[in-house]
Amino acid sequence: MSSEAVARLRERFAAEVLHHPTTYHPIDIERVRTEEWQVRRYLLDQPDQNEDAAFSALCRALAWKQSFGVHERTDATFPREIWELNCVEMVGRDREGRPIQWEATRNQIIFKEVRWMTKQFVAHCFEKIDREAGESGFIAVTDATGGALNSVDLEVTKFKIEVLGYYPGGIRQHVIVELPWLLNALMKMIVGMMPKWLAELVVFKKASDLPAMIDPQYIPTRLGGLREKWVCSEELVTMEKLMGPLNLSEQFVDKYFKTFGLKRKYRNVA
Repeated sequence: MSSEAVARLRERFAAEVLHHPTTYHPIDIERVRTEEWQVRRYLLDQPDQNEDAAFSALCRALAWKQSFGVHERTDATFPREIWELNCVEMVGRDREGRPIQWEATRNQIIFKEVRWMTKQFVAHCFEKIDREAGESGFIAVTDATGGALNSVDLEVTKFKIEVLGYYPGGIRQHVIVELPWLLNALMKMIVGMMPKWLAELVVFKKASDLPAMIDPQYIPTRLGGLREKWVCSEELVTMEKLMGPLNLSEQFVDKYFKTFGLKRKYRNVA
């Protein structure tokens, strides 16, 4: 792929922005202008590197980011409990140098009242790890230990698949660790929902397989590694303190905390 093709797409996108200035976020506009990977990835995603198809994909992805408010959120937008209970963190790199996004499914429970927030959280995490990864791409490691049928929200799963399509060349492997046999049929169905390129990135491993892929210093102790500490932003605050900004009711927060056996410390926090 030539640098001339990248330059042509940049010129087309600059013209597109002039005609539709509010359709795209300034962050994405600047990244297209200055970061070659943010253009080249859409060309590489086309079987024949068709420039028209790549341009359409670029515009579609960046328009989605703007409409979904991807750049309007930070880690602290989301309650600490969502990060911690799902063991979501971005720690270390695999042996090929790709950053890792970790998660666990054992505490993933469907709360229809905040499915919208779960989707926003998914998009935020993918944007964050993709920004860190750049051209090297990233891997996702899902600790499926203790997962159950009610841990899987198919609507959110479909959303994850859709979002990954907006980041071509982003995810390079999805490692599912210690999948319970009860979830085999469901996981087969989920993989069948994926486009071929994504399904081919899914691999199933035992915890004992991870050190061959990832230095044990980055693997959490629950998976047989050496890392004891869950890594998070210091800015995270409890769901109780985000009730106002997130428009959550006392009734929902009570239910959420009781579901996980958590004790509430604050009430009626604006």
